[in-house]
Amino acid sequence: MVVRDNVRVTELLDRLQVLADRADVRTALGLGEHDTDAHCPSIGRRAYRRGVEIEERIRTEARDVYSWSNGPGDRYGEHAHLYNKLLYCTRGSIDFRLRDGKTIHLEPGDRMVLPSGTAHAAVVGPTGCTCIEGKLPD
Repeated sequence: MVVRDNVRVTELLDRLQVLADRADVRTALGLGEHDTDAHCPSIGRRAYRRGVEIEERIRTEARDVYSWSNGPGDRYGEHAHLYNKLLYCTRGSIDFRLRDGKTIHLEPGDRMVLPSGTAHAAVVGPTGCTCIEGKLPD
């Protein structure tokens, strides 16, 4: 079972009782039919495993590693981080626009290191994106 960050495990366990089959579990957790196989969420087993492998690799060099996704055309206004940001694109595409006018285009498999304090904005590509990121040591 995959537990999303915004759901407390105790809440899930409270909702679960002894359930006869997968459909009962799905209903008890409030999942739709497509959410049932949490280990293969619409991207396929190979793509999921690649994402896990990348995340495991990032954890060897960065801290506070997590994955995030955005829909097509989503935007982030200009901002900066107080840490060196390591980011891998695992699905879709995203453009990072720097204050000096340069654009860094990322597609699946691309890696970016953004130095601490670098002002940037971002625009998600036409199919959305999924990225895994972490904080590199100074």
